[in-house]
Amino acid sequence: SGKNSNTSQFFITLSDAKNVQSLTGKHVVFGELVDGEQVLNLLERCIDPAGGEQPAYSIHIADCGVMPETLNELQKHQCGLI
Repeated sequence: SGKNSNTSQFFITLSDAKNVQSLTGKHVVFGELVDGEQVLNLLERCIDPAGGEQPAYSIHIADCGVMPETLNELQKHQCGLI
């Protein structure tokens, strides 16, 4: 949350994330890594070595998007793709 966030947040969880269980019932889990495993590996290297919940380094996602081929017709319409 915060300025220009549209009150949306997302979490990138890794397979050994210890607090994934706390998301149950509070958040919608979605998504699948289909490409860019090298980026995920870089994110994984930012894990706090002391085991904290926040990364040891700041991570900024500057550009992301939707893969149109993964959307159904309604979703494409809602995104303005058709």
